[in-house]
Amino acid sequence: MMLLRRTRVVPAVTALASALVASLAAPPTTAAPATAAPVTADRLTSTAGEMAVGADWVIVHGSDAVERTAADHLAGQLADHLGAPAPLEVREAGSTLSATAWLRRENLGSAAGVIVVGTVADHPLAGIAHRRDPFDLPGDSPEAYHLDARTDGTTDVLYVVGASPKGAMNGVFRLEQHIEREASLDVAALNEAAEPAFVNRVGGHRFTQSPPPDWTDDQQGRYYAENYINVVWGEKHGAPLPADVREKWGLKLAYEVPLPGVGAAWFDDPANESSTCVRGDGTRTIDPFTPRGAQAYADVFAAALAQHDDIVILETLFGDYSHIPTPNSIRAGTDGETCDIQKSDVAVEIMRIMKDVIGDRDVTPMAWMWHLYPAGGDAATMARLRDLGVGILYNEDGNGDNWVTRRTNFSDVAIDTVDETGVTTWGPDYASLVSAGGSCESVKPVIGLPVPHAAASKLHALAEIGVRNFYLWWGGVEGWTYSANLSVIREMIWDPGLFDPTDTTPFDAAHPEPLLNRVATTDFGADRAPDVLRYWSLVDRALVDPSYATGDPAGLRVYSWYQRLAIYLNPAVLGGGAALRPITPDGLKSNPFTQYRPWGTDPDTIANFTQVAAELARANQIGAQLDDGTSARFAQMRHWTELYTHVFTSRLHFLQGLRVADQYTDVDDPAFRVALEPIAAAEIDTIEAMETALASMPPNATFFDGTRVVVQGAGDREKDLDLLAAKRLATQAWLDGEVNLAAGRPVNASSAPDQTRQPALAVDRDWTTEWRSAPSSGQWISVGLGEVMPVDLVLVRWNPNQTALSYQVQVADSASGPWTTVATITEPTGRDDAIPLPAGTTARQVRIVGGQPAANNLTIRELEVYGP
Repeated sequence: MMLLRRTRVVPAVTALASALVASLAAPPTTAAPATAAPVTADRLTSTAGEMAVGADWVIVHGSDAVERTAADHLAGQLADHLGAPAPLEVREAGSTLSATAWLRRENLGSAAGVIVVGTVADHPLAGIAHRRDPFDLPGDSPEAYHLDARTDGTTDVLYVVGASPKGAMNGVFRLEQHIEREASLDVAALNEAAEPAFVNRVGGHRFTQSPPPDWTDDQQGRYYAENYINVVWGEKHGAPLPADVREKWGLKLAYEVPLPGVGAAWFDDPANESSTCVRGDGTRTIDPFTPRGAQAYADVFAAALAQHDDIVILETLFGDYSHIPTPNSIRAGTDGETCDIQKSDVAVEIMRIMKDVIGDRDVTPMAWMWHLYPAGGDAATMARLRDLGVGILYNEDGNGDNWVTRRTNFSDVAIDTVDETGVTTWGPDYASLVSAGGSCESVKPVIGLPVPHAAASKLHALAEIGVRNFYLWWGGVEGWTYSANLSVIREMIWDPGLFDPTDTTPFDAAHPEPLLNRVATTDFGADRAPDVLRYWSLVDRALVDPSYATGDPAGLRVYSWYQRLAIYLNPAVLGGGAALRPITPDGLKSNPFTQYRPWGTDPDTIANFTQVAAELARANQIGAQLDDGTSARFAQMRHWTELYTHVFTSRLHFLQGLRVADQYTDVDDPAFRVALEPIAAAEIDTIEAMETALASMPPNATFFDGTRVVVQGAGDREKDLDLLAAKRLATQAWLDGEVNLAAGRPVNASSAPDQTRQPALAVDRDWTTEWRSAPSSGQWISVGLGEVMPVDLVLVRWNPNQTALSYQVQVADSASGPWTTVATITEPTGRDDAIPLPAGTTARQVRIVGGQPAANNLTIRELEVYGP
């Protein structure tokens, strides 16, 4: 069995949760985000005598597979809008009839009109029409489209023509969105030509949350395409969609190659020793200035190109989880000789090798500038890369990480390095890495936060200086949820001028900023738009209002994403992650948190966090009043914002607790309890709110797992609920005055071969120490309580690297036994397990008996036993 959670706190599924589950389960039916309700027939209007598309129209597409996909999609969408029982008829052009014969009444049969989907090169009808009256298709923009309603004799024809098949698909989605926005199928006045303002629009969807189990690759491919994200990105994860799905929806691939890119066998080869540079932490890297090192990089890049034939960007990262030599790296096989090469020189040489390998392929070599350069040295390195003729991927604020809490987060290097005409000097392949409502996979709840004004501000700033490419970090294209930010981006890709950055009251429903009003009206309807704008304004005020500026005493003193949430949630950081620590004296004083501690416990920081938490809570309260339960989109916005609020508030409680803990040395000081109790009680409410939210999510959702690889196991949600339960139960036990009966008591164990990890260390109230068993199954540890007493809860705090795959909790009422099994844990969390015991359980001894270890040994940091 899995770990049990006490019945009183099993989360109830609220109306909001029900709406979320329903929307996650339902496949999308429109070109708008996946959970949108279709435009129904009674919402559509037409003018008699004009050109109104009806169920008796036929769609004729060109020969390309992308055009066929677009035509089929349009046929289904129009049928939904019309309330028709089946999709419109779809034909392929150029089969048995000549081009002109297609429009003859005898060949149209009962069709009242024709929609042409294709290019002038491969669609005969488009070609003839183009010769008569040329379509507006810029020759240097393959993704341009032209929507043009014409009458050929007695036949109404709507041309959806692209400069390429992908352009034709773009035109189809623009047509569908036009119909939704105007709530009309009258296309008589339609004459719209556009080309995208950005060439490469790169996004991903497997960064922060796994897709729901019933969400298909094809659904996700369509979602990319209908939102005009034309390049899919699999940072850390490889290609995020299969090749056939990418081909079907006209998507290309940005493929990342982390360095060094070779395995241990390469480094273990003696011939490569002199090309190996060992960094201070022992990481082995490759010197690109040696012949064998250069060849290794060339082989890695060639292998990547060989894997996929639709790569348009081949990128590598210089920092974080990708490793290159540093000046102080030691050359392998020497007596401490340094490699003595600068990171910037290494990066430029590696990119030269990549460029040579790419050759004449239509692929952009891209260098991701992430912790590559010393402070102030980024511009010089970027200039060298630009002059080499390679692309540059640059974070909004260089090495800065404060993504969610900035309306514009661009550094001077990113946005102000322009020529005399105001155009960026970083070249046509410069790409800006921007965040729009999302955050890193270490902050898993953060997707789709409704901050559309921030998204619009960032894209407008890039368009103003002629930046032609952007990446959405972290992903930002989660098709299974609604994103106001992506709705804004979808419009600005075609016309950045729709957004007015000078509007000082953009959310005022009486005089809204034009783009925000357009999105709110299109996605929620004119009646709901004022409520949506009000909700957006509240979230915006809480998260990205300009008063929350670094250095402003009245503003939010958050300098980086790490300080904001990641250190708190990431279980790999700070000895287990603050999010899993109970708000108890032991939880706050054990394994002290040192990184960012002075910042986090500063009174101004806590005051600012308190302000943000209050603003978010107000947004949630009013959002609940505005949500009438009829809009899945609104429910999803509320869900993710409320989830973010709970996590943020829990972080606030942790910082408040740390500040209290700093004032006391004795964990049993009564004054410590008095000061900490209100914080702990507030945290109980927050944990229960997180449990309710998480329980409404798909079974593969996760807060705490998978900081490098998004976990997709069906039990991830249950493990996270168990982790939250462990924190809640430990905090509640302390609040209720229950005492850890095992603390400092005599202990026995089946084995303890490591003299530094003896059994007594598992009950010393210090989570930095631990007991470790011998490497075999059936190992056990027992604690004597001194006398028979009631017990109702056991907490086992494992070393996450050495847990049991399963284990039993046993009790005995005498010093010699017999032992009775009171709980069998078959699916432990692998970190902190809370095991409520059956009512009426008594014990003089409590024992943990492990099954097969997950690794070589069982290692328990703390064994806690509580009684009522």
